[in-house]
Amino acid sequence: MKHVGDFIVRFNGGLTKEFLTLPDTKVTKEILYTLKKTGFLNYTLLEDSSLKLGTLRIKVISNQVRGMELISKSSREVFSSYEDLLLDPKLKGPTSFYIMTTSKLGITSSWEALQQKVGGKVLLKVW
Repeated sequence: MKHVGDFIVRFNGGLTKEFLTLPDTKVTKEILYTLKKTGFLNYTLLEDSSLKLGTLRIKVISNQVRGMELISKSSREVFSSYEDLLLDPKLKGPTSFYIMTTSKLGITSSWEALQQKVGGKVLLKVW
């Protein structure tokens, strides 16, 4: 979870920047891929040998994300069932969603989890 928190801080701090340097972890890459799948973020990965080991650099092409908030922490994990996602008033509009991890789909958006009728651990909220 430490890497997810670091990712959110770096991403929110660089919302208006063209290049972002993020932690290079599998979870970070899956979150970026989920943002790309939902259409909120379009980016290209840059190969840069001058970066420290464990860092990832992306060039942002278009960014519809206005912010992110960490929901599950190591001290408090938040799980949401399919029914809870259906009734959540924060997910009614097309401008916000959760990024969550499920046993069936892995790291995915709450929109895709609703389509597949699965619940899981809510990692972060994107708006």
